Amino acid sequence: MHNYRSVTCDTWDMKSFLQSIGISFDGDRLFVPEYAESVKIDVGLSVNAPQSSIWLKRDIGLFVFGFEPLLDNIERIKVGESEWPENLSPDLIGQRIVIVPCALSSKTDLAGRDFFVTKNDPGCSSLLAPVSMEVLKVERVPVITLDSILDYFPFERFPIIEHVKIDVQGADFEVIKGSEAHLDKIMFITLEIDTFHYIGSTQSEAEIKKYMKTKGFVLISNSLLGRIYRFLKGIKVILETDDPTFLNFKLYIDNSKPLKSVYQRG
Repeated sequence: MHNYRSVTCDTWDMKSFLQSIGISFDGDRLFVPEYAESVKIDVGLSVNAPQSSIWLKRDIGLFVFGFEPLLDNIERIKVGESEWPENLSPDLIGQRIVIVPCALSSKTDLAGRDFFVTKNDPGCSSLLAPVSMEVLKVERVPVITLDSILDYFPFERFPIIEHVKIDVQGADFEVIKGSEAHLDKIMFITLEIDTFHYIGSTQSEAEIKKYMKTKGFVLISNSLLGRIYRFLKGIKVILETDDPTFLNFKLYIDNSKPLKSVYQRG
């Protein structure tokens, strides 16, 4: 894979940049293998990409775009032997999942931003400095918006992106704001609410709910009230998520096959 740390020119067009870091294209569209029947996006893979691993085991027709900015984490994913119980099979990389070695946020910065690598658990690393966790080192990583890559997504083939899972340690809302142009094509979004552990976090639960409501998303849950709400609205979803999950209600209602299963743990 190209050493993207050498990319310093911020005047590149996005397609050239994505190609320089190993992302394949089919003409002007991101390459997705012919076998694929659906696509999900996993933002924040850590050292083992557990969500993607479960997704791909459950759905043989699924293709995943995964985002992980730390090269050390990517190398550990490629080995597939982290200390965590669920590890992505390395054989799937390049076949059923492509790993994009960038951070996501609300603004693009190809020249890079500081990324704080936490000592005891690299999965807690972030674009934001931690409040109390020890920082092992600070790396410079390129930052893009999700919109900037979805501009090249083959929506003519996949009108819906089924699920976007975000876990980027205090900066999840920034990822959503950087997805605004294509939110109407995403069915489910799961994100982590973490207001206290990172300096400068914008993870206000109230603000996120308010924003998502303006975009046509409703918060769904497995609480009693959540199950009643889903029943009254005719939402037939098998919900297996630990973190807050939002449903694009109009997209769900307009979909010809509305029954969906949504998975996120940890």
